Amino acid sequence: MFKWLQNKSENARVASCTKELQQALKNKTPIQRAQVAAMAAIIHREMLKEIEPTLNVFDNPFNFTHEQCIKVYCMLEDVRNQNRQQFILLKNDFLEMGSPLLESFKSHVKTCEEALELWMVTVGVNIVPERIGLVRECWGMLQGVHDIIPKAITEIREAEKKEGERTGNLGKTIETSMSDEE
Repeated sequence: MFKWLQNKSENARVASCTKELQQALKNKTPIQRAQVAAMAAIIHREMLKEIEPTLNVFDNPFNFTHEQCIKVYCMLEDVRNQNRQQFILLKNDFLEMGSPLLESFKSHVKTCEEALELWMVTVGVNIVPERIGLVRECWGMLQGVHDIIPKAITEIREAEKKEGERTGNLGKTIETSMSDEE
């Protein structure tokens, strides 16, 4: 019975994430969708290569077992949840110092979260196959923005630079992780 309950919980989390992402992308402007697409490409190249043995699970999740996809989904979900917690702490620290985070930075954090969720729901189609239509719709909304991705990357770089200068944190950014040609 415990396994059944665990599977039901995992299915509900995947289904919910898929629906929420689809709605979020629907409500975005084309430039915001292009930013999600750019960040998804960076996440795929930079972060997901760390789980290289399962990297092609993102290309065809149905070539993997249900359990393998759950493991990858949960791993990505943990990263997302840890990032959320770190963002809350950062936001509170800045509020205590009397310096709230810039809206552009908050928006960038949300864009990164949605880019990660795009990969989560892609793997999630093996977990909740009836959501494949919504996942295809998510990717479809991003296909139509390829011509404005350079502008989206410029805007992301400007937001990162502005927040980095303000906070003194000039670490690895899209500026340093992706060239204009990529």
